[in-house]
Amino acid sequence: MMRVLSTITLACFTAFSAAAPAQTGGGQTAKPPAPQGAATTAAAGQNLSVTVKYTGKGVVDASHDLLIALLPTATVSSDSRPLAMLPVTKNGGVVTFTNVSTSPVYVLAVYDDKGTWDPQAGPPPAGTPMGWYMAAKTSVPAPVKPGAKATIALTFDGSKKFGQ
Repeated sequence: MMRVLSTITLACFTAFSAAAPAQTGGGQTAKPPAPQGAATTAAAGQNLSVTVKYTGKGVVDASHDLLIALLPTATVSSDSRPLAMLPVTKNGGVVTFTNVSTSPVYVLAVYDDKGTWDPQAGPPPAGTPMGWYMAAKTSVPAPVKPGAKATIALTFDGSKKFGQ
């Protein structure tokens, strides 16, 4: 009986010690450690809205959509792994990426000119029209920092081709 009582007492003491606030040497209560999901919830407000316009040959519709991808680097190849992808079926349409956990990101638009590309099956075929979000008067992809109200406009003409 004494052994059972000691085990219960020890269990209660351990539970109480873990739940009790820690005290610093000066008698002040220390802040409890951040919860395990704190890093994830910090990204909850990190969004990015992208307005995309294609000015090249062809019509943007449900069969010939624009795929907007967020990438961690400013390069793309058949080995690239996008962080996220969203389709746009109307020229001038807007997509919003929510809870983006990487910063900065690079934004790439790809136009499915033939209407046959399945993004889930792999990268677009070589020669598929694409365009990066670029800062004004530059020819290099620009980094974008997601945030509570981050928005960009990406216009491309398809002169750049995937894999070329």
